[in-house]
Amino acid sequence: MYMTLALMTVIPFIVAVQVIRLGLLENDELRKIGERQARTEIEIPALRGTIRDAANRVLADDRVREIIVIDPTVDGFQQNLMRHYAVLSKATGLSVNTIDRRVRGRESKKYLVLSRDVTLNEDTRSAVQKIPGVSIRKEFSRHYNYGRSGPHVRGYVDIDMKGLEGVEKQYDEILSGKPGRRVAIRDRRGVRKMLPGGKVIEPQHGESIKLTINIVHQTIMEEELASGSEAAGATWSSAIALDPFTGAILAMANYPSYDLNHPAGVPTVNRKNRSIVNRFEPGSTFKLIAAVTAIETGVVAMSDTFDTGAGYDRIAGWPVRDTRGHGRIPFTEVISLSSNIGFAQLSEDLDHGAYYQYARALGFGQTLGIDLPGEVSGKLIRPSSWSGSTLSSMSRGYGIDATALQLLVAYSALANGGLVVKPFIVSERFDHAGNTVWKIRPDSIRRAFSRETAATLLPAFENVVISGTARTAQLRGVRVAGKTGTAKKAANGSYSSGKYRASFVGFFPAENPRVAMIVVMDEPRSSIYGGHTAAPVFQKIAERWIPLFPDIQRTGRPVDLQEARSEQDSEKDAAAEVTAAACAPGATDATCATAAACAPGAADPMCVTEVTMRISDAANFPAEIARRRLSLLNVQNTISGMEGRHDSNEKIETTGMPDLIGMGARDASFILALRGIRVRLEGNGRVVSQSPLPGKKPGENVLLRLR
Repeated sequence: MYMTLALMTVIPFIVAVQVIRLGLLENDELRKIGERQARTEIEIPALRGTIRDAANRVLADDRVREIIVIDPTVDGFQQNLMRHYAVLSKATGLSVNTIDRRVRGRESKKYLVLSRDVTLNEDTRSAVQKIPGVSIRKEFSRHYNYGRSGPHVRGYVDIDMKGLEGVEKQYDEILSGKPGRRVAIRDRRGVRKMLPGGKVIEPQHGESIKLTINIVHQTIMEEELASGSEAAGATWSSAIALDPFTGAILAMANYPSYDLNHPAGVPTVNRKNRSIVNRFEPGSTFKLIAAVTAIETGVVAMSDTFDTGAGYDRIAGWPVRDTRGHGRIPFTEVISLSSNIGFAQLSEDLDHGAYYQYARALGFGQTLGIDLPGEVSGKLIRPSSWSGSTLSSMSRGYGIDATALQLLVAYSALANGGLVVKPFIVSERFDHAGNTVWKIRPDSIRRAFSRETAATLLPAFENVVISGTARTAQLRGVRVAGKTGTAKKAANGSYSSGKYRASFVGFFPAENPRVAMIVVMDEPRSSIYGGHTAAPVFQKIAERWIPLFPDIQRTGRPVDLQEARSEQDSEKDAAAEVTAAACAPGATDATCATAAACAPGAADPMCVTEVTMRISDAANFPAEIARRRLSLLNVQNTISGMEGRHDSNEKIETTGMPDLIGMGARDASFILALRGIRVRLEGNGRVVSQSPLPGKKPGENVLLRLR
């Protein structure tokens, strides 16, 4: 008992002494501790740099918005909770139940962003600010002008202003800058207030960037690509244009596309930049590499001839077919007519190592270093892993995976005289005050081949557009060079039936190129040919662009574009493209032969019972030869304007050896091939003599002399 009384007497004394000590001796220290606990820092956000186009138009900038933030742990927030929720509901437009669900399900105990981008009147603002633990803050949000133009190039940011795609991601650190800080005090209600005289660290605002793309050019490309893709029924498509001498990207588009201000509203696949992400077997557009290798290594001259015969051959153990017999043709026509047999024959003379090195030098099997995220390298197999037919396949664009950008850079080398340029999308960076801090110095990566080789090959690729598979790419008064491609799609180790990719890559003006452009379409339904689907999109974009390039002058006689788009003309000339796909590695003889024979423009008795001859074809022959050409094919003449040459109702049956005098090698060889007759050609030009003579029974071999 005495002990208890003693403790009761001593304890108050001890407490009193401690209070005096704390109040008198350690008052300053305790006050400092309290201030430190109440003191906090407010981040001062840095402005994200703007994105501008080549004409200095603002494409992306920051906008200020207000957000409502809640700390539910502050004293007073849980009291009168429903009344607080009613005020917040009026301020945000959210239901009371939604607000309650967000508060209860918050991830951070003391921090919840209830709503962003709110607009408050004075009464509502005052009511919100009176709620304990609730504050109204300002933050930046990203806004994209011309939101549907160039989304795959510009990219977008997330809610925290971090770049997710395009240049927003590639240049995120440069655009972001560094935030500043300001000292503040938190009162008992949790409200942060500025501390007078407190330390302020100013933010370092992000740098702005200038693109090589002009938004007007970009919009035109996207409009025409979307229109052409919808008309063709393509599942997706891509288009890119660049300056072939500098590598500056002039436009880059993908279909389907999306709006940068609402990126979450489309499937993720639509946000992929297929121009640099998707890799595919290019088909005939890849024939450039074999042509370059052959000229550079002296394997062939443009005047050297190839005996493509009646349109069928077996090379390296695989069937190779052209849809019609070209006979013996010079290498320049092997290119312009896209002869698969000609390129397959050429591949047998090419050095494996040389071909691989030229493909590598032109940028295949590696990334090109464009300043956009996600670029893939494609696939280029080393010669040590090749089979006996690999080079033959690769010479025609199979057994190789490439991106649209890689193909475009390769053709840019043809345009600029043999240099591989490094593609780029950002040309300049400048600080918040507008001072330039960095500027691009365009440079080539390497020389892939000589100027002489480029000059040698250019006429052949120009002939592709003048009279070959890409007449729909012709421009009024402006020379164009390029190449179409049609490639069968591979899936699960085999080629899919009826699924193709169509493409066209070219540049203009051919004599002094300012623009190189590629268009690729996946699974077009209206036509599988690059000349029918991709080339017309190229033409429409280019026609709308030319007035925007003052240094491109139209010269010469305007091209008859209606004639160039003729379905019959294009189908016959483009048929070689589908044959390359049908006769890809892995196809059977029967598949190859049937696909070629039944391709549009072919005249095989298995598939065609009647063929209509074009006026343009007939006009090139004397009347009697035109008549005989029709009769030899055993068809009716249904061409208007030919009545004087041949009775439109007459069908002539033929027996024995046909009369081929006066015909070209291709037509003569084709006619004999339909009859299963092998032909040997001597000379060039038109048939001047034949053995056996007309009407005689043909043997296994026929000799035609040409002059």
